[in-house]
Amino acid sequence: MDYDHFSIVANLVSDKGLPEPSAIILPASYSYSACKDTLIHYLALAEVIAYKLRIRRPRYTDIFKILSKCHNNIGVSSGTVFSAGKLEYLIVWPEDSYAKNKCRELLSGLRRKIEELCKDDPRCKEVAEEAIRRIRYEVNGLNVEVYKDHVDVSILKKARNSQKPTMLPHSMKAVGPRDSDGETSLEMLFEEAAKKLNDPELYELARNVQNIHSIGYTAMVHDFHSSICTHILSLDSLNCYSCSCGFNRLLLLYLADLEGNELNMAIKNYIKYTYPSSSVLMEIAPHHGNSYSRLLNVIKSCITYIPRCNIHVPCYWKRKCQYLQYLCSKAKAFSHIIVSNHSKLIEFNV
Repeated sequence: MDYDHFSIVANLVSDKGLPEPSAIILPASYSYSACKDTLIHYLALAEVIAYKLRIRRPRYTDIFKILSKCHNNIGVSSGTVFSAGKLEYLIVWPEDSYAKNKCRELLSGLRRKIEELCKDDPRCKEVAEEAIRRIRYEVNGLNVEVYKDHVDVSILKKARNSQKPTMLPHSMKAVGPRDSDGETSLEMLFEEAAKKLNDPELYELARNVQNIHSIGYTAMVHDFHSSICTHILSLDSLNCYSCSCGFNRLLLLYLADLEGNELNMAIKNYIKYTYPSSSVLMEIAPHHGNSYSRLLNVIKSCITYIPRCNIHVPCYWKRKCQYLQYLCSKAKAFSHIIVSNHSKLIEFNV
């Protein structure tokens, strides 16, 4: 469960008839004191922004309270392998040492930004201090057990919540600046604030915090000829021979919303851990296709999936798939772009 999907946790523990999670996989950064402080001040800054924009506090600033409802939170970092049946998940991000150092840097920037926004505004300072105090208290209730090497699915059965947590009534749902239904994410809040307060650094800080608290991984099968892989290759939209030319046992590469240096580091970890063959059946374009790195050209994939709100495909992703098509032509393979726009799938044969 990475930074970009707090809402999934909230839905799992809400009263919607869904089974409560027996465990939540989190970035190991949630267990580091400096990174916890970074999240505390980041969420407090979100409440300060809400105060300055005269809107109700954003959703998911109470994420630590939500996460603490599950008493089996497992932290993973680069190099950890998570086994579940016939699948393994190799974590390629976050990077421990980098995260700790980056969190110290970000913490300084977040504190400075709160001071700047609350300068000569006693009420703003009260909002910030109250938010920091409340969120820090909630953080103390969150325990994350970090696994450096291997996690087996059987471990996840050792704890299960017996009580269903109580969520805030619908009438108390917090909202963001763009709508009245509580659909605005923290990222959208910071993006809006950067424009309205004429402060681009706000959005940059938010993106950096998100990068540190994200999870990147590749999903693999133990045996390429397993029933799982056979089922995948038998789908009508795929050609078994073509796909088998394109990848060995790596099924999926997920790089969250990473960008910049953090994206490059995650890709390098992926290549290092999967050497000599880094070919994968499907790669999910990071940050809905808004992020890219030249290092991605090293990774050959049969399918590139871009989850977007529209059918526009950034040119650099098209160029990559054209390059893959050229490489695959001699092996009678193929490269596809599949784009989702929340209502249907649009497939591009490149």
